[in-house]
Amino acid sequence: MIKSLKSLMVDCYTKRARHLMTGRMMMGAAGGGVSYMEATGGTITTYGNYKIHTFTSSGDFVVTGTGNIDAMLCGGGGSGGSHGECGGGAGAGMVEIASRGVSSETLAIVIGAGGAGVDNNWNAGNIGNNTTFDGETATAGGAAGGSGSGGAGANGGGARDGQSGGTGTVPAVVGGDATGRGGYDGGDGAGASGGGGGGCGEDGEDAGTQGTYIAGDGGNGYQNNLDYNNYYYGGGGGAACHGSYPPCGDGGLGGGGGGATDTSPGTGGGSAQNTGGNGVNGQGGSGGANTGGGGGAGKSEKAASGAGGSGCVIVKYQYQEAEYMVASGGTITTYGNHKIHTFNSSNTFTVEAIGTDGTYGDEVEYLVVAGGGGGGGQVEGSGAGGGGGAGGYRTASNYTVSTQGYTVTIGSGGASRPYPSNASTGGEGGDSVFATITSNGGGGGGDGQGPPVDGADGGSGGGGGGTSSSTSGGSGNTPSTSPSQGNDGGDVTGWGGGGGGGHTAAGADATDDNGGAGGSGTANSITGSSITRAVGGDGGTHGTSTPVSGSANTGDGGDGAKGLTTSGSSGAGGSGVVIVKYKFQ
Repeated sequence: MIKSLKSLMVDCYTKRARHLMTGRMMMGAAGGGVSYMEATGGTITTYGNYKIHTFTSSGDFVVTGTGNIDAMLCGGGGSGGSHGECGGGAGAGMVEIASRGVSSETLAIVIGAGGAGVDNNWNAGNIGNNTTFDGETATAGGAAGGSGSGGAGANGGGARDGQSGGTGTVPAVVGGDATGRGGYDGGDGAGASGGGGGGCGEDGEDAGTQGTYIAGDGGNGYQNNLDYNNYYYGGGGGAACHGSYPPCGDGGLGGGGGGATDTSPGTGGGSAQNTGGNGVNGQGGSGGANTGGGGGAGKSEKAASGAGGSGCVIVKYQYQEAEYMVASGGTITTYGNHKIHTFNSSNTFTVEAIGTDGTYGDEVEYLVVAGGGGGGGQVEGSGAGGGGGAGGYRTASNYTVSTQGYTVTIGSGGASRPYPSNASTGGEGGDSVFATITSNGGGGGGDGQGPPVDGADGGSGGGGGGTSSSTSGGSGNTPSTSPSQGNDGGDVTGWGGGGGGGHTAAGADATDDNGGAGGSGTANSITGSSITRAVGGDGGTHGTSTPVSGSANTGDGGDGAKGLTTSGSSGAGGSGVVIVKYKFQ
């Protein structure tokens, strides 16, 4: 059906108003429409309404039009020392630029090479080379010590046995929109082993930290998510040991090369554009290309040390206006017209840009499930433990977000209780959090026998412990939320344990020797598949039950320990999960 003229006018007015309210209306040269900068240079990829230019070799970033850029520069890493007992090369420094204005200009980029490896003649490594872009300089990683101390740089090189690691200095910046990263020292040498090269995120490890004759690992680099890969840059190189002493140091995360020995060479650091090389047959591993990783040290009377990894530059800018939001974080899948971000561990949900659509441009659906409570244990070989309560369960749609990072915390499952327990409760589940939404951990089940033990309160309450008298289940929906995040645990009037509360139903009461069933959970299809989560743990039965732990990332409660036995543990609670869904096309 063709829209009426009035309807079309309303649509136009609504969309234009949204442009103005979000501050993203940019007038073109002709005085109408929305225009964005364009650019050439490097390897170009897209993510949502952003373009990312990655430079792994020197070149020009050529801008047409006016806009703002974010950028990251990484220098070249230092190389390792050689002839045994030497230190690892340092990872390079970084510079991060946020929202810098550019306008129809050509910006030269120089990519710093890594320091060259050295032969096996007690030689110190070589310092890397600087990377430059738009007046900013990411300085190089320091050289490793061959027969002396580590060299200075953005991060310090590792030292030979008995010497001190090099000093790191944070790269100086020119613009107020830029931040230098680095300034970490190399590890000290000791006990016939060298110190690890300093990384862009932490100091190199001192020799002997992990034991006598054990060479130091390279420090980890610094993590940057400008290209949405969350890579580390500037990992330090691993050090070498004397003769055949194992093991050599590993390279730090962000492309650090591993140290070398015949029997136990170090491994290269990963989580990078290119993983650092492993030490092989006395040859130190080289830093990963375009990571700024430091080179690993070479072994006595063997091959050369590893070279430092070259640097890189990454530039990002908005090139179009999207109808729907763009976001990153977690494990991302698609289902129809929606993207789903699943967080099985704590992280950040980052909204990169809000869409122009008046209904879906800034709204998400969420599911936040806390960790389930652990089942109650057994104290004296008689009464069974109560089931753990399910983790709190909260879900809603039409939740408004803005361009920022939202903390995501995943609650751990409550601990199980071994025999004999301590007349308390199973471990309480941890809270899960997304933005302003908190789901509370499930309550632990009460221990069986001993003094009567009630189930603990929580998102859902734990079941009471089996006893010769009676116990009560813990209260669910604690603290109170609307809608309710869970239910109560089951009560006990016998030797069986009460069932832990679930999101949909309370735990069943225990009578005589029979344990109460855990309360049912809730099925949800936010991922495109129906999955039931937040099920309460079953109460232990007097002598016959086999406790089961809650599955990971379900928020299920753990089962209570069986009674009438002198061995066995209760079930642990399952960890929580956070899922965020939104329309992307």
